[in-house]
Amino acid sequence: MLEIKYVRQNISQVRDAMDRRGDTANIDTFEQIDQERRKILNEIEQLRHRHH
Repeated sequence: MLEIKYVRQNISQVRDAMDRRGDTANIDTFEQIDQERRKILNEIEQLRHRHH
């Protein structure tokens, strides 16, 4: 299993390697979900700072 940080930093290489293997995991979906997750975490941090 790959670390999320590695996948983020090497998305095109991971995509190419998966294509060569014939893997069916959807990297585009991973990117979309990861971006949304990071956006939400950022919003949470901003709310925490405002609260204090």
